[in-house]
Amino acid sequence: MLTADLEGTRRLVRNTLGNLAADTRTAADLRATPQVYLEERGSHSATAQRLHIHKNTVGYRLG
Repeated sequence: MLTADLEGTRRLVRNTLGNLAADTRTAADLRATPQVYLEERGSHSATAQRLHIHKNTVGYRLG
């Protein structure tokens, strides 16, 4: 269904994700953080370790 209207799908993604939809390293890092956080069962420390960032950065990105 989404592939039938590719431009509509792009609009949906842009409207939903805003700047997080950008094709940049920063946006990709920000999108990855909640995914890893959930995989690590809400652990800031485990998320930070997997992403090679400080645990306070995890909190900042999730905020």
